[in-house]
Amino acid sequence: MSLLDKLLGRRPRTAANIAAELSARGAELTAAKARMASAAMKRAAALDAQDAAALKAVDDETAADGLTAELAAHAIAALEAAHAERIKVEEREQFRADVASAEREAVALTASLQAEYPEAARRLAAILDRMARHRAKEDSLRERGRKLGESVKISNVTAFRDGPRRWRVTWPNPSSTGIAQGPPEAAPPGMIRWVNGEPIAAYDGVTVEPRRIESADSLLDAIKYLPGLLYGDAPYYRATEPWVPPPRMPV
Repeated sequence: MSLLDKLLGRRPRTAANIAAELSARGAELTAAKARMASAAMKRAAALDAQDAAALKAVDDETAADGLTAELAAHAIAALEAAHAERIKVEEREQFRADVASAEREAVALTASLQAEYPEAARRLAAILDRMARHRAKEDSLRERGRKLGESVKISNVTAFRDGPRRWRVTWPNPSSTGIAQGPPEAAPPGMIRWVNGEPIAAYDGVTVEPRRIESADSLLDAIKYLPGLLYGDAPYYRATEPWVPPPRMPV
């Protein structure tokens, strides 16, 4: 039976079990050293009392504590080495388990893509095509309107995301003769009122101006390409250039 078998008994040789035994043996060593330190005072008292029996008892206890400390130190050295080695083994085992889990996830994701992506891509491509045709129509109408001197105002397609609306408010500064400015929330009470979600001047000398906020990319600007699922498949959507099949590899 090896030393580790004696120390751990039937407990598995995991890093956690080794660490627990290491902690217990460390406590034993600390306690034995503390008893040995206090024995020096007891021995001096026995010598002063010329008490042979007490002196022998102190020496016997010190010898026993010395053996306990020696055994604990030997066990600690073996446990520390085993713990370091076990940590390496468990890290490698966990890494391999994570790789195997990722492989299972890849297989499941591939099956999901094969089942779900083609239909989802076709539906999204149809929406993008309609949006692209609508954008082209808008551009054409604006060009025609420019030539005719007509303004063109067409509502944004819902899928075109607008940035949040912001306003700049100015109001007479009550603490000076100047003008203060800031967002509507910073205006003093009574300077503005809200109507249908928009701030309106409610006091003489107050102005409310909309601030231009850059809009987020539209779907057409963000999605330029929806590839086919497998190599050689035609893309479901391409923003501009027509699709050209890849060259066949020589057999």
